[in-house]
Amino acid sequence: MYYQSEKAKKIENDLFKMLTQMVFDFFINNYSKYGFEERIGQQDMALDIADCIKDQEHILVEAGVGIGKSYAYIVPLIYYHQLFGNPIAIATSTITLQEQLKNDIDHISRLLNYPIEIVLAKGQTHFVCRQRADIYFTENKVKEYTEVQALLKSGSFDRKDFPVSSYLWNAINVKEFQYKTCQLCQYHFSCGFFNIRGKMQQTNGIILCNQDLLTMHLRKRNNGQRLLLNSRISIIVIDEAHNLEDKVRNSLTATYSKNEIIRIAWDANKAIRSSGINIDKEILILQESLDLLFNLLNKQIQNQTATASYDMKYAERFFFEFTLPTKDAILKTAEITSQINDLVGLYYNDQKFGAFENTIEKFEEVAYFFKNLAYIPDNGLYWLEKDSKGQASIFMCPKKMDKSIRELYFESDIQTILTSATIANQQTGTENDKYGYFIRSTGFPVGKGQGYLSEPKPSPFPYNEHAMIYYSSDLPHPTKERELFIEQGVNRIVELLQITHGKALILFTAKTDLEEVYLRLKEKNLQYTLLTQRSDASQEQTLSNFRLDVDSVLLGTGAYWEGINIEGKSLSNLIIFRLPFPVPDPIIEYKRSIAKKPLMDVDVPEMIIKLKQGIGRLIRSSSDKGIVSILDPRLGDTSSAPYKDIVWGSLPITNKTDSLEELTTFYTSL
Repeated sequence: MYYQSEKAKKIENDLFKMLTQMVFDFFINNYSKYGFEERIGQQDMALDIADCIKDQEHILVEAGVGIGKSYAYIVPLIYYHQLFGNPIAIATSTITLQEQLKNDIDHISRLLNYPIEIVLAKGQTHFVCRQRADIYFTENKVKEYTEVQALLKSGSFDRKDFPVSSYLWNAINVKEFQYKTCQLCQYHFSCGFFNIRGKMQQTNGIILCNQDLLTMHLRKRNNGQRLLLNSRISIIVIDEAHNLEDKVRNSLTATYSKNEIIRIAWDANKAIRSSGINIDKEILILQESLDLLFNLLNKQIQNQTATASYDMKYAERFFFEFTLPTKDAILKTAEITSQINDLVGLYYNDQKFGAFENTIEKFEEVAYFFKNLAYIPDNGLYWLEKDSKGQASIFMCPKKMDKSIRELYFESDIQTILTSATIANQQTGTENDKYGYFIRSTGFPVGKGQGYLSEPKPSPFPYNEHAMIYYSSDLPHPTKERELFIEQGVNRIVELLQITHGKALILFTAKTDLEEVYLRLKEKNLQYTLLTQRSDASQEQTLSNFRLDVDSVLLGTGAYWEGINIEGKSLSNLIIFRLPFPVPDPIIEYKRSIAKKPLMDVDVPEMIIKLKQGIGRLIRSSSDKGIVSILDPRLGDTSSAPYKDIVWGSLPITNKTDSLEELTTFYTSL
């Protein structure tokens, strides 16, 4: 047996050597044969990944726009699959990238004459549920009925195939997939989502999914539960890895609203009524305690909103304040939920009433949630958010997110490849310094045999020939003199728009800034169409209008800092109104509370990564040209901000000026 294991080990080592040679040949010797350009960064990244696969190490690598990072990991992965046959998972933050990756994998597999199955594992809400559709159309006669029925009979199941409103789609899509229940459905053989779930577990090819689904799979793997993906997956790729901390936090976050808790309680009541018992009285007591608690929580949100600074006017998260009345209300809620849970556990017979098993588990989770909240609140990080009706919901996640991520992604026999265009928080020092914030936030293991930090790969685009950054030294401070900054900032925006005749995207960190600037620009009756993100219009439609009206000006915040792709003249002028420091919220404040230097260890790295994402909107191809303006004077020549040099050293464009005349000359020369 020892001889056989040594022999197997030698075969494996020979295959790993073959893998690195195949990757080397593809990118160094044969790139032109396959129709590729020579890109040093792409070559280095691909070879680093191949070496880490060979050495069975995790790898972290920043790859600038234009590197071709997807090919840099797809090629080694396909060769790995060809040699070892193990399934692979690639997780992203967006469906757009998943669909692009499917095309990229198809392209490489054709070049290498190596067919491979690709499973595009979209979330359940992207699939129609025929049973829900039947119920909805039986109760509601709508004009789309005939068209939807024809699509269903033709076998269509994807959201993109159904030209219906979001309201109608939410009424007929897959809402709460449960394997035990759904396999009994009359439509399960033709159900798109049921079939995708089967492929996710059985495929030996490549699974494309989002980071949420992969995180859930790894959680189930650690807990010994039924897996979502093939158990033989040995390598995973996290693209858009700068979002990993948030995605894992979302997956590990428990949330409850008052109405949801009451609904779960009444469902649990149904589960035991079959045994002749009911808990009506206890649920009414629960309702009273929840009314008291959530009234207090709603007042907390109202008070925080009323006293908030401008940046907090549209806050998504609010601080959970453990006042004495709130603690008392939590304790009463914990006592009654525990009592109900004990009664349900006593009278529920899972052999007779198995259909309610999921409901029972949900109420157990509610009771456990309030037990923690009442007796050991320091074990979790709690905050409040508003639901769709403006009422408070309670949120809780683990405090030590780095420990949670490390356990999921870096402490098993699965290798993890992490990449993004924006991971490094600085461009000087050691690789540990460059990736320091990401390492601290995610628990990425550094060291031989654990995790490798690949040197950041700069974009091959000619930034300094095609772009210039304008910075301001003479504007007022954006927070200390906010009103004056808004007024003078708008005037500066007008001057910048005149240089490019519109064609501008203006990015904001706060919706209040966006609203005020938008109104002031409208008053000036500019000759360019002003567009802004709105709740009643999709991002896709807004961006389409921006592309088509070449001279238009788009004002955006939030999602507009990353993930949007506007090539060509429509985006020739990118204006960043002020530095994107994180808005104070419970998560950021907790990270600051455990940092030695909160400003430099948390606020500045967060800001730099987002600033790089924003600036990355301008140059999306080798032919793109334009100007970037940062109006925040904290980067100006007279600023004494301790982070100024670090910020400038982190940006891909080093060609900069504080002269509008010089900026105009440069843009004209383009």
